[in-house]
Amino acid sequence: MQVGAVVSGSAIIVFSLALLAQGRRFALTVLTSILFGVSMVSNGVFTTGSPLHGLYGIGIFSILTPLLFLAELGPAASTRMAWIARAISLLGMAYLWLMLSGFDPEPYRGLTQRIALLPAFGWYTFAALELRRSRV
Repeated sequence: MQVGAVVSGSAIIVFSLALLAQGRRFALTVLTSILFGVSMVSNGVFTTGSPLHGLYGIGIFSILTPLLFLAELGPAASTRMAWIARAISLLGMAYLWLMLSGFDPEPYRGLTQRIALLPAFGWYTFAALELRRSRV
């Protein structure tokens, strides 16, 4: 599992650097993506219980990434991207609320966390395909 976190975090950082190569247009998306990638790498390097596991929760900014990407993509965004970006960010906020309010059941917290991360990780693939489609 630790290797998986490092690999997935590294992949997000590579995505961010490729996006940065597009210029400053996607600066905020790059920032939040790199924060999420670094957070994931630290999840693999540091064990649960250490404050460095997730770098003090800095990955929380990843909830904004799809919306920032949508805003920075502008009119080139497809209708599908507009819907998916909003839905992924809303799902991230819903899960954060479940965690903070205590409604996320303790014995299943690891499982619910991984289920909540599926759409967030899938979004990066969708964003890359959207960039390829729009040829930005």
